[in-house]
Amino acid sequence: MVTSSKKAGMTKARAHDDTVLAHAGRPSIAHFGAVNPPVYHASTILFPTLAALDAKAEAKVRYGRRGTPTSMALEEAMSALEGADGTVLAPSGLMAISTTLLAFAGPRRHVLVPDNVYGPVRRISDGMLGRLGLDVTYYDPAIGAGLAELVRQDTALIWLECPGSQTFEMSDLRAMVAVARQFGIPTAMDNSWSASYFLKPLSIGVDVSVQAGTKYIGGHSDVMIGLVSARGDVLQRLRATASEIGLCIGPDDAYLALRGLRTLGMRMARHHASGLAIARWLA
Repeated sequence: MVTSSKKAGMTKARAHDDTVLAHAGRPSIAHFGAVNPPVYHASTILFPTLAALDAKAEAKVRYGRRGTPTSMALEEAMSALEGADGTVLAPSGLMAISTTLLAFAGPRRHVLVPDNVYGPVRRISDGMLGRLGLDVTYYDPAIGAGLAELVRQDTALIWLECPGSQTFEMSDLRAMVAVARQFGIPTAMDNSWSASYFLKPLSIGVDVSVQAGTKYIGGHSDVMIGLVSARGDVLQRLRATASEIGLCIGPDDAYLALRGLRTLGMRMARHHASGLAIARWLA
């Protein structure tokens, strides 16, 4: 199946997610034909000439913390799946969340967060971010368009999570995104439960899609990883924050996440079928 999107008068075909999962992030020609990108253990990068060293800001690989071909392959694959301009990698889902919140936090700034949010998000919001001067309002996840009544002049971000962690309330995401658009406020969503296979937040107007890839992207309970995907100016803001705090992941973790990504479609279909079977039995 191929989907199409129109932009600037042109029609761009997009491959089915299962095709994207099989092919994205696999630049075989760059790795002598190897199907999977090798694991690059690298910190210092050598340049052949002084001129090349002076121009290293233009080099794709210039220091291990800024990325290697292994981590870049994962970024490329996730961006293709999310429909994003780029992806920032983090060593855990919580670190991905923290980085996103830090990108918008600051003194005299306000953030709206659902009351059923993942527990550690509440702790960092009330703790470290509170000490930095951020003011947080927790809202009813069923509030929908009523979210507009909670928006303030200093609201810097609206955090979304659907379904909610543990309690699994469903929110009217489109109505809430419409509110954010009305006031010109960026939105970020924890999309760990769908792994961007059943829902693509950016396709409905959300600005940032955050995932704990530890769960479904990795898929084998052997890797900790977080992913933040976005477009345009918001992506640049996230990348700047990640760079400022020295965010990076190990090459082995990137490799394991890439390996897990290849079977995401089959695993999510099984999760879906098994979940429905259990729900129907309970009913």
